[in-house]
Amino acid sequence: MENIKQRFLSLLHSAKQVKPATWTRLIFLLLAWVNQWLTSTGRNPLPFADTELYEAASWLVSGASSLYAYWYNNSFTPAAILADERLHHPERYAETDKPPGD
Repeated sequence: MENIKQRFLSLLHSAKQVKPATWTRLIFLLLAWVNQWLTSTGRNPLPFADTELYEAASWLVSGASSLYAYWYNNSFTPAAILADERLHHPERYAETDKPPGD
């Protein structure tokens, strides 16, 4: 009995060192399996229809792609395109192209 208690306490101690992101992934994985089991047994665990789920997923994808496109550096003007080129490939430009003092 003492050995079981020590193993349990050791497990608790190591569980405290697990990152919160790992616990979150584990919880979502367990919820997905419970949802799958309930669905396969004919119960609908989610309180909304498939069309509502599709619409919500569509909104999420649209929102995420909009935020990504907004956040990413989009250069449209010739000056911005040249600045990006010089930033990412400085070896292509002669030493004389650099501003004075560099």
